[in-house]
Amino acid sequence: MIYILFFCIAIVAITITKFAVPFILSRARIPHHLVTIVNFFLNIAVLLLTFFVLLFSLQAIGIINTTDEIAGEQSETTIHQLEDEKASRISKEENQLAKEKERERIEQERLQELEAENERQRIELEKQRLAEEKERLRKLEEEKERERIEEEQKRLQEELEAEKERHRIELEKQRLAEEKERLRKLEEENERKRVEQEQKRLRELEAEKIRQRMEQKRLRELIAKKERERIEQERLRKLEAEKVRQRIEQRRLRELVAKKKSPCEIIQDSLDKSLLSYALKKPGNEMTILRNKQGVNCYIIPNGTRGGCIEYQIQKEGSSELCFYKECTRR
Repeated sequence: MIYILFFCIAIVAITITKFAVPFILSRARIPHHLVTIVNFFLNIAVLLLTFFVLLFSLQAIGIINTTDEIAGEQSETTIHQLEDEKASRISKEENQLAKEKERERIEQERLQELEAENERQRIELEKQRLAEEKERLRKLEEEKERERIEEEQKRLQEELEAEKERHRIELEKQRLAEEKERLRKLEEENERKRVEQEQKRLRELEAEKIRQRMEQKRLRELIAKKERERIEQERLRKLEAEKVRQRIEQRRLRELVAKKKSPCEIIQDSLDKSLLSYALKKPGNEMTILRNKQGVNCYIIPNGTRGGCIEYQIQKEGSSELCFYKECTRR
C-alpha cells in the first residue's frame, strides 16, 4: 500500500514538473537561452525521477512476488522455479533498463535537437534583429539625409529671399531718392512762392503799420488835447473848491473869534476822513499832525519856529463822538 501511494505521488510530481514549470517559465520574462538551459536540466530531473519510480515499483513487485513464492513453498513449489522466475525478473529488469536507456538516449537526442532548434531560432532572431537594426540605421541615415537636404533647401530659400529683399530695398532706395528729389523741387517751388507771398504780406503790413502810426499819432494828438482840456477843467474845479473852502474857513474863524474861544481855526482833514483826523490851523501859520487813538497832537509852527497847544475839544461834524481834545494858543 505504501509503494502504491509513493507511486501516485511520483506521478503527480512528474506531471507538475513536466508541464507546470515550462508554463511558468513561458509566462515569465526570462531570456530564451536561460529557458532552454532550465528545460534541459528539468528533463534530466524528470528522467531521474522516472528511473527511481520504476526502480521502486520493480522492488515492490519483487517483494510481492517473493511473498507469493514463500506462500508457494507451502504449496510445494521448488527452488528451481524461484530461480527461474528470479532470472526472468532480472531479464525483464534489464530489458526495462535497456528500454529506459534507449528512451533516455532518444530524449537526449530530442533535447539536442531542441537545443539546436533553439540555437537556430536564436540565430534567426539575431539575424532578424541585425536586419531590423540595419534597416533602422538605413532609415535613420535616410532621415538625416532628408533633413540635410531640407535644411539646404531652406538655406537656399532664405538666401533667395534675402537676395529678393536686397533687390527690393535697392529699388525702394532708388524710389525714395527720386521721391526725395521730387519733394525737394516741390519744396523749393513752394518756398519761392511762400517767400513771394511773405514779401507781399510784409509790404502790406508795412503799409498798414504806416497807416496805423499816422492814426495813432492823430489819436495821441486828440487824446493830448482832451487831456489838456481835462487838466484845465480839473484845475478850475480845484480853484473853485479852494475858494469855497477858504470862504468856509474864514467864516468859522470869524465865528470862533466872535465867541472868543481860540484864535485857532478848526479844519477837517479832507485827505483821511476815515481816521477822523482833523487839522488845527492858525491863520498865517503852518501845522503838522500826529495821530493816535487817544487824540492828535498838533503844533503851530509860526515863521519856522515851534509853537504850542493846550487842550481843546474837537468833534466830528454831525456826531457827538470825541475825536481828540486840544486847544491851540499863542505862546
